[in-house]
Amino acid sequence: MSKVLALFGGLALFATGLGAGVVMSSQDDPGLPDESGRVVVKLKDGEERTLTVAEAAARIERLEEIASRPQRARAARPEEDAEPEAAAPAPLPPEANVPVPTKPDGKQYSVAELRDLAQGAATDPVLRLAAIRALRRDDSPQARAILGTLLEDPKTPLDARVEAAKALSRPPHRDQTPDELVRLLASPDLPPDVRREVADGVTKLRDRGAWMSEIAGQFAKETDPEVRKLLFDSVQRSAWDPAAKLELLALAANGTASIDDRRLAVAALVKQGGDRQVLETLKPLLSNSDAVLRESAVLALARADKLSLGDIQAALGDDNAAVRAAALAAKLPNGKDIPKDERAAAIQTAVRLATTDPSPDVRKAALAWAGAMPKDAREQILETARNDGDPLVRIEAYSRSPAPVVRQQAERVLSDINSPDARVRDAAYRLVVKTWNVDVPFRAGWNQKARDAALAAIRAQVARAP
Repeated sequence: MSKVLALFGGLALFATGLGAGVVMSSQDDPGLPDESGRVVVKLKDGEERTLTVAEAAARIERLEEIASRPQRARAARPEEDAEPEAAAPAPLPPEANVPVPTKPDGKQYSVAELRDLAQGAATDPVLRLAAIRALRRDDSPQARAILGTLLEDPKTPLDARVEAAKALSRPPHRDQTPDELVRLLASPDLPPDVRREVADGVTKLRDRGAWMSEIAGQFAKETDPEVRKLLFDSVQRSAWDPAAKLELLALAANGTASIDDRRLAVAALVKQGGDRQVLETLKPLLSNSDAVLRESAVLALARADKLSLGDIQAALGDDNAAVRAAALAAKLPNGKDIPKDERAAAIQTAVRLATTDPSPDVRKAALAWAGAMPKDAREQILETARNDGDPLVRIEAYSRSPAPVVRQQAERVLSDINSPDARVRDAAYRLVVKTWNVDVPFRAGWNQKARDAALAAIRAQVARAP
């Protein structure tokens, strides 16, 4: 008769969580089973696992080895129990993951030691710079006070002042001392390299909008090109702020300013919508020598319905394609006070642009005026556009054509869903949904296999459509 020997091992429980114990089944031999015996191990979740005796013995040996490690390690280093390790700076997020200098014996300096080294206790300039960098890990008022003093003190070496400015202008200190950084930015006594680091911190403040009046004011009088560039980036990204907007309006109207800066200022203003101040500033730019400024002005005024028929005609005849396309975004003026012959001339210009302009963007934009054209002209440009060499022009023409016309050329429309151009795929899918009311999910960014599967399902729905 088999005998069952139950071995309860706290050691086994400690290292493996193997449940209540180990049950070993043996033969009639009252001694320990041989290697052909089996050991049933009950895990913590109740599952049972069968091991050979040899496997069980090996596992127990490993458990004993693991259990003895902490005691052996502590016995080998008894001094650790008597002397606690020096406090090390807390870890920072990846952005602020700077190395901490170590002593000759390999231990890290404590926070207090790093503060002393940064303030000049270090005779080695390299060690001092490393200590200043490491203060980025010291998220405390004391560290911020030390960094501020270092970067302002003219007796501090320039490289140390720059490092202090970098540390103070980056997390975690940056958003703890915004008023201090803004004050330092306006200081005329700081070396240029130090001010540039401070400016970088100011423009990246979490709540820079609270300081936009000061930032915009400094931008208006800034002479350092690099600092000015940093401030301008902050101002244009905050065009919604009244102080920033005022500076952008002044820059947009300044004919002596850099053309690149004026373009960026106008673009930022246009994104905020066309209020009275913006439109009044942009109006004179309709005749500017720079095509980018003309395009921005035309587009903004067109969207606000503030272009006169004369403005539209002038833009339609512009030698720049982007300006012509922007003019076609305007609503064609109509009313008793609009001369009919001038309106008809504008329509004829749009017909010509839709059918013969060398730019596909202009040909596509001109189709927006199809509804205002006489029937024969509308049918002419739509038919021409449906056979255009540019797929986006074709799709736009189909979207403005009667549904029966689109359904008659289903294969041509469906083929564009598999275009190599993602813009064409999306536009074609929208047209198919509009025309056949398909409900198959599709996205241009899907992989080819997923798109092929979706297109097959779309074709099937289109084929069943009445």
